[in-house]
Amino acid sequence: MINKEINRILVPVSLTREGEIAINQAMLFHEAFSARITILNVIPGSGFLHRIIRPRQRQRMEEKAYCRLRAFIDKYFEGNIPRFVDAEVSSGRLVPAILQTALDLRSDIIIIKKSKKIYGRFAAFRQHNADRLIGEAHCPVLTIKEKYTAEGIRNILIPLDITKKADIKVNWVIFLAQNFKARVIIISVLKARIPEEKSLAFRKAKQIEDRIREYGIECKINVVQDMENKSHDVFLKQAENMDHDLMVIMTHQESILFSDHIGHFAKEIIHRAQQPVFNVVPRKETIFQMDMT
Repeated sequence: MINKEINRILVPVSLTREGEIAINQAMLFHEAFSARITILNVIPGSGFLHRIIRPRQRQRMEEKAYCRLRAFIDKYFEGNIPRFVDAEVSSGRLVPAILQTALDLRSDIIIIKKSKKIYGRFAAFRQHNADRLIGEAHCPVLTIKEKYTAEGIRNILIPLDITKKADIKVNWVIFLAQNFKARVIIISVLKARIPEEKSLAFRKAKQIEDRIREYGIECKINVVQDMENKSHDVFLKQAENMDHDLMVIMTHQESILFSDHIGHFAKEIIHRAQQPVFNVVPRKETIFQMDMT
Protein backbone atom coordinates (compact mmCIF):
# COMPACT_ATOMS: atom_id res chain seq x y z
CA MET A 1 0.00 0.00 0.00
CA ILE A 2 1.25 3.50 -0.85
CA ASN A 3 2.24 5.05 2.46
CA LYS A 4 0.60 8.46 2.11
CA GLU A 5 -2.19 10.25 3.94
CA ILE A 6 -4.83 12.89 3.37
CA ASN A 7 -4.85 14.73 6.68
CA ARG A 8 -6.70 17.96 5.96
CA ILE A 9 -9.56 18.78 3.62
CA LEU A 10 -10.58 22.36 2.78
CA VAL A 11 -14.24 22.92 1.84
CA PRO A 12 -15.09 26.45 0.65
CA VAL A 13 -18.86 26.95 0.88
CA SER A 14 -21.68 29.34 0.28
CA LEU A 15 -24.20 29.09 3.11
CA THR A 16 -26.73 27.25 0.95
CA ARG A 17 -27.65 23.74 -0.15
CA GLU A 18 -24.67 23.93 -2.51
CA GLY A 19 -22.37 24.13 0.50
CA GLU A 20 -24.07 21.17 2.17
CA ILE A 21 -23.35 18.96 -0.85
CA ALA A 22 -19.64 19.80 -0.67
CA ILE A 23 -19.63 18.92 3.04
CA ASN A 24 -21.36 15.62 2.26
CA GLN A 25 -18.48 14.71 -0.04
CA ALA A 26 -15.88 15.82 2.51
CA MET A 27 -17.45 13.57 5.14
CA LEU A 28 -16.98 10.54 2.87
CA PHE A 29 -13.30 11.41 2.52
CA HIS A 30 -13.07 11.80 6.28
CA GLU A 31 -14.43 8.28 6.71
CA ALA A 32 -11.72 6.93 4.41
CA PHE A 33 -8.77 8.97 5.69
CA SER A 34 -9.79 10.25 9.15
CA ALA A 35 -8.95 13.69 7.79
CA ARG A 36 -9.66 16.99 9.49
CA ILE A 37 -12.21 19.13 7.63
CA THR A 38 -12.05 22.91 7.49
CA ILE A 39 -15.22 24.60 6.22
CA LEU A 40 -14.39 28.00 4.78
CA ASN A 41 -16.63 30.95 3.97
CA VAL A 42 -15.14 33.92 2.10
CA ILE A 43 -16.63 37.37 2.61
CA PRO A 44 -15.95 40.45 0.43
CA GLY A 45 -12.63 42.02 1.24
CA SER A 46 -11.54 44.16 -1.65
CA GLY A 47 -12.57 47.43 -3.19
CA PHE A 48 -12.74 51.04 -1.97
CA LEU A 49 -15.47 50.54 0.64
CA HIS A 50 -13.60 47.71 2.32
CA ARG A 51 -10.34 49.70 2.42
CA ILE A 52 -11.92 52.64 4.23
CA ILE A 53 -13.66 50.50 6.86
CA ARG A 54 -11.97 50.83 10.23
CA PRO A 55 -10.19 47.73 11.56
CA ARG A 56 -12.68 47.40 14.41
CA GLN A 57 -15.62 47.51 12.00
CA ARG A 58 -13.92 44.96 9.78
CA GLN A 59 -13.36 42.72 12.77
CA ARG A 60 -17.05 42.92 13.66
CA MET A 61 -17.97 42.00 10.09
CA GLU A 62 -15.75 38.92 10.26
CA GLU A 63 -17.12 37.96 13.67
CA LYS A 64 -20.68 38.15 12.36
CA ALA A 65 -19.67 36.10 9.31
CA TYR A 66 -18.07 33.51 11.59
CA CYS A 67 -21.27 33.29 13.66
CA ARG A 68 -23.33 32.75 10.50
CA LEU A 69 -20.93 30.06 9.35
CA ARG A 70 -21.00 28.29 12.71
CA ALA A 71 -24.81 28.39 12.68
CA PHE A 72 -24.79 26.88 9.17
CA ILE A 73 -22.42 24.08 10.25
CA ASP A 74 -24.35 23.51 13.48
CA LYS A 75 -27.57 23.08 11.52
CA TYR A 76 -25.90 20.67 9.09
CA PHE A 77 -24.66 18.48 11.95
CA GLU A 78 -27.95 18.84 13.86
CA GLY A 79 -26.34 20.61 16.80
CA ASN A 80 -23.46 18.18 17.25
CA ILE A 81 -20.43 19.46 15.33
CA PRO A 82 -17.68 16.79 15.28
CA ARG A 83 -14.30 17.62 16.78
CA PHE A 84 -12.62 17.06 13.43
CA VAL A 85 -14.59 19.89 11.79
CA ASP A 86 -13.29 23.48 11.93
CA ALA A 87 -14.90 26.72 10.79
CA GLU A 88 -12.84 29.41 9.06
CA VAL A 89 -13.76 32.84 7.69
CA SER A 90 -11.56 34.75 5.27
CA SER A 91 -12.04 38.09 3.57
CA GLY A 92 -10.81 39.10 0.14
CA ARG A 93 -11.24 38.04 -3.44
CA LEU A 94 -12.74 34.57 -3.62
CA VAL A 95 -10.08 32.46 -5.34
CA PRO A 96 -6.97 34.09 -3.79
CA ALA A 97 -8.56 33.80 -0.33
CA ILE A 98 -9.20 30.08 -0.82
CA LEU A 99 -5.72 29.45 -2.21
CA GLN A 100 -4.07 31.27 0.69
CA THR A 101 -6.17 29.42 3.26
CA ALA A 102 -5.26 26.11 1.64
CA LEU A 103 -1.57 27.00 1.88
CA ASP A 104 -1.84 28.23 5.47
CA LEU A 105 -3.59 25.05 6.57
CA ARG A 106 -1.41 22.77 4.42
CA SER A 107 -4.57 21.30 2.93
CA ASP A 108 -4.19 18.03 1.03
CA ILE A 109 -7.31 18.44 -1.12
CA ILE A 110 -9.91 21.13 -1.78
CA ILE A 111 -13.54 20.15 -2.42
CA ILE A 112 -15.87 22.54 -4.25
CA LYS A 113 -19.45 22.35 -5.49
CA LYS A 114 -19.94 24.01 -8.86
CA SER A 115 -23.28 25.37 -9.98
CA LYS A 116 -24.83 27.52 -12.69
CA LYS A 117 -26.81 29.33 -10.00
CA ILE A 118 -25.42 32.42 -8.32
CA TYR A 119 -25.70 32.99 -4.60
CA GLY A 120 -24.51 36.53 -3.89
CA ARG A 121 -20.87 37.38 -4.52
CA PHE A 122 -19.75 33.81 -3.83
CA ALA A 123 -21.07 33.01 -7.32
CA ALA A 124 -21.18 29.27 -6.48
CA PHE A 125 -17.98 28.72 -8.42
CA ARG A 126 -18.73 29.88 -11.90
CA GLN A 127 -16.54 28.35 -14.59
CA HIS A 128 -13.74 30.91 -14.55
CA ASN A 129 -13.37 30.78 -10.76
CA ALA A 130 -13.26 26.97 -10.79
CA ASP A 131 -10.67 26.91 -13.58
CA ARG A 132 -8.46 29.39 -11.82
CA LEU A 133 -8.71 27.61 -8.47
CA ILE A 134 -7.83 24.24 -10.01
CA GLY A 135 -4.98 25.66 -12.06
CA GLU A 136 -3.35 27.57 -9.21
CA ALA A 137 -3.96 25.24 -6.25
CA HIS A 138 -0.96 23.52 -4.66
CA CYS A 139 -3.06 20.39 -4.05
CA PRO A 140 -5.72 18.42 -5.97
CA VAL A 141 -9.20 19.94 -6.28
CA LEU A 142 -12.31 17.74 -6.28
CA THR A 143 -15.15 19.35 -8.24
CA ILE A 144 -18.79 18.33 -7.89
CA LYS A 145 -21.32 19.32 -10.53
CA GLU A 146 -24.65 18.06 -9.21
CA LYS A 147 -24.28 14.89 -7.14
CA TYR A 148 -21.65 13.81 -4.65
CA THR A 149 -20.62 10.16 -4.31
CA ALA A 150 -23.40 9.30 -1.86
CA GLU A 151 -22.78 5.54 -2.03
CA GLY A 152 -19.04 5.91 -1.67
CA ILE A 153 -16.35 5.54 -4.35
CA ARG A 154 -16.58 2.06 -5.86
CA ASN A 155 -15.48 2.69 -9.46
CA ILE A 156 -12.83 5.17 -10.58
CA LEU A 157 -12.63 6.22 -14.22
CA ILE A 158 -9.45 7.63 -15.79
CA PRO A 159 -8.91 8.92 -19.34
CA LEU A 160 -5.58 8.06 -20.94
CA ASP A 161 -3.69 10.64 -22.97
CA ILE A 162 -0.89 8.84 -24.83
CA THR A 163 0.95 12.12 -25.47
CA LYS A 164 1.50 12.94 -21.78
CA LYS A 165 3.05 11.23 -18.79
CA ALA A 166 0.51 9.81 -16.38
CA ASP A 167 2.74 8.86 -13.44
CA ILE A 168 1.31 11.21 -10.82
CA LYS A 169 -2.27 10.62 -11.92
CA VAL A 170 -1.81 6.86 -11.70
CA ASN A 171 -0.26 7.19 -8.24
CA TRP A 172 -3.32 9.10 -7.09
CA VAL A 173 -5.63 6.51 -8.63
CA ILE A 174 -3.82 3.71 -6.78
CA PHE A 175 -3.94 5.66 -3.53
CA LEU A 176 -7.66 6.44 -3.83
CA ALA A 177 -8.61 2.96 -5.04
CA GLN A 178 -6.79 1.34 -2.11
CA ASN A 179 -8.46 3.51 0.50
CA PHE A 180 -11.95 3.35 -1.00
CA LYS A 181 -11.57 -0.30 -2.06
CA ALA A 182 -12.57 0.72 -5.57
CA ARG A 183 -11.89 -0.77 -8.96
CA VAL A 184 -10.39 1.21 -11.85
CA ILE A 185 -11.51 1.60 -15.46
CA ILE A 186 -9.05 3.03 -18.02
CA ILE A 187 -10.49 4.62 -21.16
CA SER A 188 -8.14 5.15 -24.10
CA VAL A 189 -9.14 6.64 -27.46
CA LEU A 190 -7.62 5.07 -30.58
CA LYS A 191 -7.48 7.46 -33.54
CA ALA A 192 -6.08 5.15 -36.21
CA ARG A 193 -7.33 2.24 -38.27
CA ILE A 194 -5.03 -0.36 -36.79
CA PRO A 195 -5.66 -3.43 -34.63
CA GLU A 196 -6.25 -2.44 -31.02
CA GLU A 197 -3.49 -4.73 -29.69
CA LYS A 198 -0.87 -3.05 -31.89
CA SER A 199 -1.80 0.50 -30.94
CA LEU A 200 0.09 2.76 -28.57
CA ALA A 201 -3.28 3.55 -26.97
CA PHE A 202 -3.62 -0.07 -25.91
CA ARG A 203 0.04 -0.67 -24.99
CA LYS A 204 0.20 2.35 -22.71
CA ALA A 205 -3.13 1.45 -21.11
CA LYS A 206 -1.86 -2.09 -20.53
CA GLN A 207 1.27 -0.76 -18.78
CA ILE A 208 -0.90 1.31 -16.46
CA GLU A 209 -3.27 -1.60 -15.87
CA ASP A 210 -0.34 -3.84 -14.90
CA ARG A 211 0.96 -1.17 -12.54
CA ILE A 212 -2.43 -0.80 -10.83
CA ARG A 213 -2.92 -4.57 -10.55
CA GLU A 214 0.42 -4.86 -8.72
CA TYR A 215 -1.40 -3.30 -5.75
CA GLY A 216 -4.20 -5.85 -5.80
CA ILE A 217 -6.67 -3.43 -7.39
CA GLU A 218 -9.18 -4.67 -9.93
CA CYS A 219 -8.64 -2.86 -13.22
CA LYS A 220 -9.88 -3.09 -16.80
CA ILE A 221 -9.19 -1.31 -20.09
CA ASN A 222 -11.69 0.11 -22.56
CA VAL A 223 -10.11 1.17 -25.88
CA VAL A 224 -12.47 3.15 -28.11
CA GLN A 225 -11.65 3.55 -31.82
CA ASP A 226 -12.91 6.92 -33.03
CA MET A 227 -11.15 9.05 -35.65
CA GLU A 228 -13.88 11.63 -36.16
CA ASN A 229 -14.75 13.07 -32.77
CA LYS A 230 -12.62 14.93 -30.28
CA SER A 231 -11.07 12.88 -27.49
CA HIS A 232 -12.98 14.63 -24.72
CA ASP A 233 -16.29 14.03 -26.52
CA VAL A 234 -15.49 10.34 -26.94
CA PHE A 235 -14.47 9.99 -23.31
CA LEU A 236 -17.55 11.78 -21.97
CA LYS A 237 -19.85 9.68 -24.17
CA GLN A 238 -18.24 6.50 -22.86
CA ALA A 239 -18.46 7.76 -19.28
CA GLU A 240 -22.21 8.30 -19.61
CA ASN A 241 -22.68 4.57 -20.16
CA MET A 242 -20.42 3.40 -17.34
CA ASP A 243 -21.17 2.92 -13.68
CA HIS A 244 -18.56 5.10 -12.00
CA ASP A 245 -18.35 7.37 -8.98
CA LEU A 246 -15.24 9.44 -9.65
CA MET A 247 -13.05 10.58 -12.53
CA VAL A 248 -9.36 11.31 -12.01
CA ILE A 249 -7.73 13.62 -14.53
CA MET A 250 -4.45 15.45 -14.88
CA THR A 251 -4.77 19.16 -15.63
CA HIS A 252 -2.12 20.68 -17.86
CA GLN A 253 -1.59 24.43 -17.77
CA GLU A 254 -1.39 25.95 -21.21
CA SER A 255 0.71 28.95 -22.22
CA ILE A 256 0.40 31.96 -19.94
CA LEU A 257 0.16 34.05 -23.10
CA PHE A 258 -3.41 32.83 -23.43
CA SER A 259 -4.23 33.26 -19.71
CA ASP A 260 -5.50 29.70 -19.48
CA HIS A 261 -5.42 28.09 -16.05
CA ILE A 262 -5.93 24.50 -17.23
CA GLY A 263 -5.82 22.62 -20.53
CA HIS A 264 -8.75 22.38 -22.94
CA PHE A 265 -9.33 18.65 -22.40
CA ALA A 266 -9.47 19.17 -18.62
CA LYS A 267 -11.91 22.06 -18.99
CA GLU A 268 -14.30 19.97 -21.05
CA ILE A 269 -14.22 17.10 -18.56
CA ILE A 270 -14.52 19.29 -15.47
CA HIS A 271 -17.48 21.31 -16.71
CA ARG A 272 -19.40 18.61 -18.57
CA ALA A 273 -18.89 15.44 -16.52
CA GLN A 274 -21.86 14.53 -14.34
CA GLN A 275 -19.83 12.71 -11.69
CA PRO A 276 -17.25 14.33 -9.36
CA VAL A 277 -13.84 14.97 -10.91
CA PHE A 278 -10.58 14.68 -8.97
CA ASN A 279 -8.21 17.18 -10.60
CA VAL A 280 -4.46 16.71 -10.18
CA VAL A 281 -2.15 19.60 -11.11
CA PRO A 282 1.29 18.04 -11.74
CA ARG A 283 3.42 21.17 -11.51
CA LYS A 284 2.19 21.90 -7.97
CA GLU A 285 2.02 18.30 -6.72
CA THR A 286 3.13 18.04 -3.09
CA ILE A 287 1.91 14.72 -1.73
CA PHE A 288 3.36 12.38 -4.34
CA GLN A 289 6.93 12.62 -5.64
CA MET A 290 7.16 9.03 -6.87
CA ASP A 291 9.06 7.60 -9.83
CA MET A 292 7.13 4.90 -11.67
CA THR A 293 10.13 3.47 -13.50
